[in-house]
Order: sequence, then C-alpha cells, then structure tokens
Amino acid sequence: MINLTNDGINEFTIDCDKFLIDALRECNMHTYLWDMGAVRWNGDVGYIAIRVPGATRGYIAVDKEYTITDVVFYDDVCFGRIECYKRGIAEYIKGKYIGSAFSPESVLYKTNTNYKALQNKLSERSTGTLGA
Repeated sequence: MINLTNDGINEFTIDCDKFLIDALRECNMHTYLWDMGAVRWNGDVGYIAIRVPGATRGYIAVDKEYTITDVVFYDDVCFGRIECYKRGIAEYIKGKYIGSAFSPESVLYKTNTNYKALQNKLSERSTGTLGA
C-alpha cells in the first residue's frame, strides 16, 4: 500500500489508542504522530504533534537528547465537546513515557497493515508470547 501522507505510528500511539472512545474505534480511527514524528524545535525544546483525524490533540516535548520531558493532551479536543479520549490517558502516558527516549526511527508509516502488525507485536510482548 502506498501511503501519500507522513502520518506515523509507534508504541506511543498504540498506547494512546487504548484510551480512544468507542465511536472512533468503530470508525477505524487511530492516534498518529504528525509528519512521521518530526520534531519541531523551539530553542532547547522539541515538539512532536499528537493527532487523531480532525485535530491536533496534544504534543510530546523532548530535550536535545530526545528524552521525553512532557506529554500534553489538550482538554478541549480530547475531553471536551470534541471528545476523542477517555479520561486517564494523560496520567498513564506521562507515567510510562516521561524520562524515556523518543526514537524517530521507531515511527512507522500509518497504514492498516503497519498498525495491525505493531499492535500484534505489542500484544505479544505484553502477554509474554513475543518470540515464542
């Protein structure tokens, strides 16, 4: 499949999708990183946009060593009138990812095939069947 966009997925986006509201799951919508997770720098802080189709939902902030220093989900487009995530996502994602390295190489083009393969890999890892 040829992907004409630069939308990317990785373990971070799959974890975000655990909190998607059912209506979006039913429409086969997923979280992705804008422009294949490209980092936009503002001084010493880099920003990676978190998106679900229709809007930017927040960002990942990294330092010069690509260590994740913050993750922000915008209230109005995540939990407000334009709801897409269930509450609890920020705490879960921050707890798991702040302090870890962001690897641009981990980002895959967002295709249904890549999404399913990555989701299966993460599922296998969490159940201990990866490589069995």
